[in-house]
Amino acid sequence: MRNVKINQLKSIHHWVRESSSTEICFVALLVFPLFISVYAWAISIVGLDEFKYWVYSVITVFYVLAILVMKIKQSNNEKLQMDLVLIKSHSKAFNLDYISFDKLKEKDSRFNKHYIYKLISAFPEELIIAKFDNNKKEGVKILK
Repeated sequence: MRNVKINQLKSIHHWVRESSSTEICFVALLVFPLFISVYAWAISIVGLDEFKYWVYSVITVFYVLAILVMKIKQSNNEKLQMDLVLIKSHSKAFNLDYISFDKLKEKDSRFNKHYIYKLISAFPEELIIAKFDNNKKEGVKILK
């Protein structure tokens, strides 16, 4: 039973990642009345009718925040994936196995050491840190 819930959650996250902002807003507006009605039913069962507007406000804020956080996270992941594609295409175009941090910085000023380490930690199966030229230079090795 638990595995089914995790798979459902993964598919919801995948849907959010693949959708545009307008699609997410449209679906969120369609789902929101159902979402609130379930909570209204729960509030009436528990007997918290005097706090219902406060509970609705809190639920609405969390609902909107959850959608925004998923969308922001999606944007950060997409940026990392695009930069991975940039590094891979650069290495393929010049038939390189390694690219130094300096060459990446020349290609795009965003590729400082900290950002490259972030890329490597995001895609450990595709990039690793490499030292070359007798351990004088540090760079990236493309694995796939």
